[in-house]
Amino acid sequence: MNKLVILLITLMLSPVGQARDVKATYIKGYDFSVREVQRYCKAKRESGDSLSIHCKKDRLKPVAQSCEGWITGGLDFAKLSCGGGLWVLNNKCKIEMIGANRGNVNCVF
Repeated sequence: MNKLVILLITLMLSPVGQARDVKATYIKGYDFSVREVQRYCKAKRESGDSLSIHCKKDRLKPVAQSCEGWITGGLDFAKLSCGGGLWVLNNKCKIEMIGANRGNVNCVF
């Protein structure tokens, strides 16, 4: 195979294109990472300024139980609040609302 083709394949398979800022290691005390929270969890507006977190994977259940969000100044100012061992999400992640009823958990900003 041509060396250029091998180099291109290697670059495509490497994590260069992935967000390096999101930790891939497990959160201490849990069997998931911040990257998985960002990928599989969404915010849902419950009422007024109250948000809940919903995750697609069952093992991310602690996030849905221990984290909630608050809209503090319009949809652009939604803040994530987590308790217990999920304090790391407060430092690395925030909620970005993409509409009146739903938002993303963004851990790379």
